[in-house]
Amino acid sequence: MVERCFGCRSEVSTCNGAPSSSSYKTVPEDRFVHIGSNILDREQPLVSVIMPAYNHERFVERAIRSVLEQTYRPVELIVVNDGSTDSTLAVIERLHHETGGAFTMLDKPNGGVSSALNLAARHAKGEFLAVLASDDRYLPEKLERQVALFETSPP
Repeated sequence: MVERCFGCRSEVSTCNGAPSSSSYKTVPEDRFVHIGSNILDREQPLVSVIMPAYNHERFVERAIRSVLEQTYRPVELIVVNDGSTDSTLAVIERLHHETGGAFTMLDKPNGGVSSALNLAARHAKGEFLAVLASDDRYLPEKLERQVALFETSPP
C-alpha cells in the first residue's frame, strides 16, 4: 500500500502540494501506472478528449491547457490540426514540446471538422469520448463531474 495524492496522483512524499490532507488516500501500489510523465489511475475509466483545430491560433493554447488541467484523471487528449493556414500548428507543436508530449498531436490536410474528428476518434483509446472545439475550453472539474454522472446514471 502507498499513500497517494489524488490531486496530482503522485506519492505523498513527492507531491507538489495538495489542497488538503483529504486529497491523500492509501491505495494498493499497483493501482497506478506511469505512462510517460503521466500517472494513470487503473480504477478510473480513461476519457479521450478529441479536438479538431483549424485557424484558431489565438484560442488553441487555452483549449489544450483546459484539458491538461482537468481535476479528473486519466485523460487522453488528441489534437488534430486540420490544415490550418495560420500559426495554429506552430502553437500546438510548441505546447506539445513544452508539456513533454502530454497529448497526441496529429496534422492533416484540410478536410473539414468531420474528417478531423473521425481521425481523432480512430486514435482514441478511452472508454468515454469527449469533444472540445479548439476555440472553446473546459472548466477544471468538467470531466470529473461528467464521469461521475455517467457512472451514477447508467444508460
